[in-house]
Amino acid sequence: MSPTGALLAPSWLAAFLLDSEPRPGQDFGLAGARQLLARALGMARRAEALPPEHWPAFSGPYDEFLTHPYHLVASVYLSAGGLVAGAGLQATAFAAANGLPLPKIVPLTATTGATHAEQAL
Repeated sequence: MSPTGALLAPSWLAAFLLDSEPRPGQDFGLAGARQLLARALGMARRAEALPPEHWPAFSGPYDEFLTHPYHLVASVYLSAGGLVAGAGLQATAFAAANGLPLPKIVPLTATTGATHAEQAL
């Protein structure tokens, strides 16, 4: 808890940070931690399902954005890596603002990381 014994962030912010349901017309990058992590895990699973020798030719920085394994996991802030980073920043900022312990870091690429993400969701 914070030094005053109460959360500094309003209750609606805590609910937003943990939000897990997409809203109609929601911006791709404006989401709570559960939604970001669920989307990142799905992207990593889709990328993992296609071995590198079967990847399509890379045709440009935004072509095949939602299908090419590289784009799914690493290319931009909206890839799995970026979504995980965003969720981590949300959790860290909320914890720091409220005097809570910082979140545990679990590697996304490790088998234990995927298992941990699935259990957390």
